[in-house]
Amino acid sequence: GYRGYDVWFDSPINNAKLAATSIYGDRVATFLRLFDLCSGDYPRFFASVRRLGALDKSGRAEALKAADSCD
Repeated sequence: GYRGYDVWFDSPINNAKLAATSIYGDRVATFLRLFDLCSGDYPRFFASVRRLGALDKSGRAEALKAADSCD
């Protein structure tokens, strides 16, 4: 299979790895909801994510929390 992550998974666990996986897990449901708000349309979803990416950290968190549309 794909071996691109082998080094990351084969190295010891540390706080940075735990934080990264925790944050990822916390955001999966939020991004799935955003994808649903975009009607499963990948170009619209990616455009929405790009707009979120232009915000600062607190702005992104607030925008994701309040999202009620793909726009």
